[in-house]
Amino acid sequence: MIAPDLRRAFLDYELKRAPSYAIDTLGTDAVLENLSRKLDRATIAQMEDYAAVQKYAELCPVAGADPVDYFNKIIELDGDRAICLVPSFENLDVERPFVLVNFSTFDVVDRLEEIWERAAFEYRTFRPVRLSFNGPPGLPDFDADIHTYASTFGELRARPYPSGYDRIALGAETNLDFYDRYAELYLRLKEKSPGHPSFQESRESLTRVMNDQGLFSIFVDGNWAGIFGARNEYERYLHGFCVIEEILAEEYRGQHLGAALQRRAIEAIPADDRTVLFGTIDGKNIASQRTAERVGRRPIYTAYWYPRV
Repeated sequence: MIAPDLRRAFLDYELKRAPSYAIDTLGTDAVLENLSRKLDRATIAQMEDYAAVQKYAELCPVAGADPVDYFNKIIELDGDRAICLVPSFENLDVERPFVLVNFSTFDVVDRLEEIWERAAFEYRTFRPVRLSFNGPPGLPDFDADIHTYASTFGELRARPYPSGYDRIALGAETNLDFYDRYAELYLRLKEKSPGHPSFQESRESLTRVMNDQGLFSIFVDGNWAGIFGARNEYERYLHGFCVIEEILAEEYRGQHLGAALQRRAIEAIPADDRTVLFGTIDGKNIASQRTAERVGRRPIYTAYWYPRV
């Protein structure tokens, strides 16, 4: 178990550096509750739950690794400076290992080289190639891994309709009969762009989306054209609907329809105006970042890589 004083120190520092938008929108108490959930359920639990890491080991099997190698670790560096490390794999690809600094009691930018060396040693079985850490948008001298974009539904619904809005319609899904058709979209996407950062959601994942009434088929000019999904999630500072899927058939890509289909989803998802819509976007996916900004979502925080490779 984590010492109560250290748990409090993690939460105090994360709350201190929480994005002002999250504090202003959700309130300090709600942000602290979200952080506590993240720390206790997603981070500390995987320091102690053998069944959880065993499942992770089966999902991302690495030669020579034991399930205990997948445990999160708390490293106390000196004084009151501590970090929580999480072994990770980009898109669950064991050939792309990294270590995430998930919580800290201080600004890790000041000691990244030391932290990286320690992380690489602690998880040497996986041979990680870099470190990921969270910070505000726009930090200089670092490559962005993932951006988190967010705004409330009220803010988004008040914006002008984007171009292409009339071409898009959404149909709520109440079963997964479309799944094979959906999987075919990813098969074609990966054939054309093998390194594309998006990946297909499982049936279990989309069932959760469907249960939150956030799963829709996309229609363009009356023709089935893809899937959009958002579900009720807690993620670090935020709580609301998180976009977890958005894929268009190849013939409709490049027509600047992303903002229009997102706006349709913003209106269709059963959320009140105070609820937050958020999602993550790959740091290299400039097109998706621009689409999010056209709809009205804003960058809240970013995960960065160290060192550059």
